[in-house]
Amino acid sequence: MNEKVKKGSYAPLWILLALSALPYLAGTLYYKYRDELPQTRTSNYGTLVQPAREIKDVQLQLSDGSDKAFAEYQKKWLMLYILDDNCDEDCLKNIYYMRQVRKAMAQERFRINRLLILDSAMTDKNQLEKIKESYPGMDIATVSAETKQHFYSTIQQGSGSIFKKIMLVDPFGNYMMEYSQLPDPEKVLKDIKRLLSISRIG
Repeated sequence: MNEKVKKGSYAPLWILLALSALPYLAGTLYYKYRDELPQTRTSNYGTLVQPAREIKDVQLQLSDGSDKAFAEYQKKWLMLYILDDNCDEDCLKNIYYMRQVRKAMAQERFRINRLLILDSAMTDKNQLEKIKESYPGMDIATVSAETKQHFYSTIQQGSGSIFKKIMLVDPFGNYMMEYSQLPDPEKVLKDIKRLLSISRIG
């Protein structure tokens, strides 16, 4: 009788050990077989960059002549737009959308920065000055010659162009989402609202 009680008394211990090992086992199996799992559809409007690309060791020169490391944009979300020429009608619409989406975030807008990167110096200086006046708070910069190739290769997504589309960088410095060259700003806003609501960072 005592032996039966003694053996039975170990049951809670074995159950506890099994429950403790379960998360580790599940994590190991997921890591090992994750590529074979069915992919679930996401509800975001933008295209997820998979895997996200960490942007690091990139140096910028702002339009006021000062230098800034790309890493200084970390800890906030960043809406990024890269321009390879003068700003045409679509470009003007996109940087307008960036401003309006940020403004529509109300108090949450302080968690978002905007950056316009020029691939080279704009030939239309008057247009550049108008953009500066119309979009205060948006940094305008060029990438240093030493880090440009590294920067472009980091953000290259498949065979698509890196120019003239809104890109989203998370507060860890990861390029993680991009939009078509002329997106629906209301849907972009919906994406960003969702991201900021579930994010504890930025």
